[in-house]
Amino acid sequence: MLRIHHDRVTSKEVNLVVEGDLLGPWVEELRKTCDPFLSNGRKLSIDLSGVLFADREGVALLRYLSGRQAQLNCSAFLAELLRDQEHEERV
Repeated sequence: MLRIHHDRVTSKEVNLVVEGDLLGPWVEELRKTCDPFLSNGRKLSIDLSGVLFADREGVALLRYLSGRQAQLNCSAFLAELLRDQEHEERV
């Protein structure tokens, strides 16, 4: 299960808080939540400190969001998963 809620929303910026496991259908749910904000030019900040696990698709989504200039505030665990996947893609 994944919980996504808005911490702050203005005309220029959105802060989301994500908690739980980023896997399966929840990956697409997070994408659907984030894409409209990124598409209309808002600055997006995502607090991922409450994410306990992310599968390969979840990590790929986080890399995608980061590439679209979303600010990811993640735990050391998620940061390591992001680095590991980036390393695998370069090898």
